[in-house]
Amino acid sequence: MHPRRFDKQLQSVFMVLSGLMVVVGLVSFGVNRFLAQSQQHVLAASIAVIERTERVAQDADFAASLAAQLAAAESGAQARTVAAALGQRLDQITEDMAAMRVFLGRPSGPEATGGSAALIRQMEDTVRQLIAADIALQHEAAHLADADARLATLISTEADLARLRITAGIWDLYALPAGHDPRPGLDRLADADFFAYERLAEMAEAVAALDRLLPRIATATDPKELAALQTEFEAALALARDRVGFMLSKTAQSRAGDEVNQLAQALAPNGIFASRLAAVAARTRLDGLFAQLDLALQQLITEARLGRDETRARMQLGVASAGWQATVLSLALAGFILLVLLIGALVWARTRRKVVFRLGHVAERMVAVAEGDFGPQMPISGQDEIGGLEQALNILRARAIEAADLRNRLEAAVLDRTADVVAEMQSANAARADAEAQSRAKTHFLARMSHEIRTPLNGLIGLLDLLAGDERDAKRRARLEVALTSARDLQAMTEDILAFSVTEDGQDQAERDPFDPVALARGLGAHLEVLAANKGLRAEVEIDPALPPALLGAAPKIRQVMMNLLSNAVKYTAQGGVTLSVTAHPAPDGQHEIAFAVRDTGPGMTAEETRHAFDIYGRSRSARQNGVVGVGLGLAIVRQLTDAMGGALHVSTRPGQGSCFTLVLRLAEASLAEISMPQPMLQPGSGKRVLVVDDHPVNRLVARGYLERLGCSVTETETGQAALDVAGQSRFDALLIDLGLPDLDGEEVAQRINRKGARVAILTADLVRDDAGTRSRFGVDRILNKPISPRALADFLFGSAQPASPLPPLAQGIAAVLRDDMEVMGADQTAEIVLALLADLETAVPDLRAATDPVLRRKLAHRLKGAASNFGLSTFCALMQRVQEDDLSALSDLEAVAAEVMLALRAGAEEAGFGPQLSAAKQ
Repeated sequence: MHPRRFDKQLQSVFMVLSGLMVVVGLVSFGVNRFLAQSQQHVLAASIAVIERTERVAQDADFAASLAAQLAAAESGAQARTVAAALGQRLDQITEDMAAMRVFLGRPSGPEATGGSAALIRQMEDTVRQLIAADIALQHEAAHLADADARLATLISTEADLARLRITAGIWDLYALPAGHDPRPGLDRLADADFFAYERLAEMAEAVAALDRLLPRIATATDPKELAALQTEFEAALALARDRVGFMLSKTAQSRAGDEVNQLAQALAPNGIFASRLAAVAARTRLDGLFAQLDLALQQLITEARLGRDETRARMQLGVASAGWQATVLSLALAGFILLVLLIGALVWARTRRKVVFRLGHVAERMVAVAEGDFGPQMPISGQDEIGGLEQALNILRARAIEAADLRNRLEAAVLDRTADVVAEMQSANAARADAEAQSRAKTHFLARMSHEIRTPLNGLIGLLDLLAGDERDAKRRARLEVALTSARDLQAMTEDILAFSVTEDGQDQAERDPFDPVALARGLGAHLEVLAANKGLRAEVEIDPALPPALLGAAPKIRQVMMNLLSNAVKYTAQGGVTLSVTAHPAPDGQHEIAFAVRDTGPGMTAEETRHAFDIYGRSRSARQNGVVGVGLGLAIVRQLTDAMGGALHVSTRPGQGSCFTLVLRLAEASLAEISMPQPMLQPGSGKRVLVVDDHPVNRLVARGYLERLGCSVTETETGQAALDVAGQSRFDALLIDLGLPDLDGEEVAQRINRKGARVAILTADLVRDDAGTRSRFGVDRILNKPISPRALADFLFGSAQPASPLPPLAQGIAAVLRDDMEVMGADQTAEIVLALLADLETAVPDLRAATDPVLRRKLAHRLKGAASNFGLSTFCALMQRVQEDDLSALSDLEAVAAEVMLALRAGAEEAGFGPQLSAAKQ
């Protein structure tokens, strides 16, 4: 057989099939060309017009959006750009509508957008006028606000001077010798000093009214509203100008007159009222032009839709008329294709018999060889290309046999290499384990260093506290207080590091104890006010009156989280203020959802900085550039403490708009009786005998100082064995044992020591919880962490023996508030504040009862409510709020509630331990 015979067979088959395909293609092309030419005149123009009408609606919608952008433009350049784009879009709509009318044979009428150019120019001019009016309004408002602020400051200074004169007059009356007539002094005090003070108060109220009117003027949208505001402004301005003459100094009168004249500029032709009226008029004109343009666009959209529907109807008629021709030609084309398929099937049957079967046998043998079934050599069925493929398959079979032998040898080599790789992986695992051990060693080192730092801090804070308590010289006491504050700041930082190292190992567990959320919020608010005052920031505290009286949770952790958040907010805020908000909402499961939010006006954070805000030692780029101190450990601790409490921490921030961190906790409500009241710091004459076991001399010195101040006699030992010997020979009321003794472990000493009925407390510089489980493990009554807290020490010695207070709940709550105030301000200053409130109640309550002027009555009620809120007198504050709202029925309970409050104040003062100061101050 000739070797090219297979080639020729394939060529003949391909030629036949190709010829059939060409014939089918030519016939199909002719049919399609005929159909296309018959329908082209119908579809070509119709589709183009339909596209134009569809585009008219889209362009009209876009033109409407451009008109809205033009109305909202903030600069002349933006208005010019938007107006140009709007004009181009309206020109395109005009062109499309003209093309549609030509296609439908309609006459060309006047376009709805014929006056679009003039309309756009009017809108652009109106927008420019509106922008100019807004700029002038903002400038004038800022100028007036500055003048109002300066005037308010001047009035406050003069009011303070008037109060000083009143105080001096009262003092002069008290200082008059016996027998002298006090009536001239009283007349001067009533007719001059009090009268001037009241006029200044009226002037301050007028200035405050002007300050409230300014933002309302800037946002007024109606001329009638502007007219009413102008009337109020003129009245307040006239009152302020009338009261200028009552200022106590000529200089103040001159400066006040200048500021009032500055405020009067608001009524000038170019003042804030004129600017706002011009802005309102420009906005009204702009709205009218916008409505006019919108009406024109709606007319164009309606006409375009009608034209589109008519064009589609014409196109459908043309297509239907040519449909029967397409049907006939399609049937003829289908018959021809069937004939071509029959011829192709005959050619394929012959090719299958001569070629496909032989190729299938070759493929089967190739699959068998690939699967490893080599078998005998394949016989050669011909001298054509398929025969050559069979010869090549035999050669491939021989090569496959050789490859199988080579594969077997390679598998043995791979097994050897795998053993080497396993050994390398084991070495890598050992290296990773070593790295993890080094990381744990670093964490343990951090905790150890924090523990070692706390030990000298115990002595430093304790000795400074003792020295400050004994120092009578004011300057020296102030210096000691500064040193004590710095030491406590160092203690807080050390505890943060130690808390972080503990929580990083997953050893922190949530603790739940009853606490007062209102007292916690007030303490946080006081902390915020101190921090904000140091930087000159505004501090705002918002406490939800719906807060439950007692909750069950980890108050120390909540306080630590919020202290970190408040400190960060003040640290990152350069101007403006920081707001602390505490709210409560009932949860579906019967608990309370408590939210602590800290908002600031600082620089804010980007999305990238927010994602890394809680990373360990993280610090935002802006903070580093602005020189903010710290390494970024606080937020990492906040996140871990929040997780330990089972709470959630939300962050809302944007660059340049401040940040808001919100701690959300679900806490169960507790009984108010479960909250332990703070115990007095001193128990004079208690005579308790206390054994202190500590190897550090400074720690023993601090403990002795606190205990002796509490009226105790102290015995000291340095070692555990010495403590066992002394306790066996003597009897003590309390035992204080340090955990880290040089000879015996403190836990062992606590278990072996002869207590003889004494209470036992463990002293430790580690963060060990004082809970029932820990006490049971050590076998002691209390865990006291260093630095030792005098209050915790007093509570340990005397807490269980204190009798229940016989005072009513109101007096008990006042006593708790007064104890907190004593720790911050001292007993003398706290007593002076209580005495001032009592004196104010004695004089102001009758005045409030007899007042007939609603304004005076509201002022008195507001003053009393503000003073009473400092002591948690919620019932009295609610009564004053009703009086402020002109609820005259509240006056019927005024004397009874006031008498109850005064009795509770005196009882609370006695309970807090500074009743003698009240008596001395009263005398």
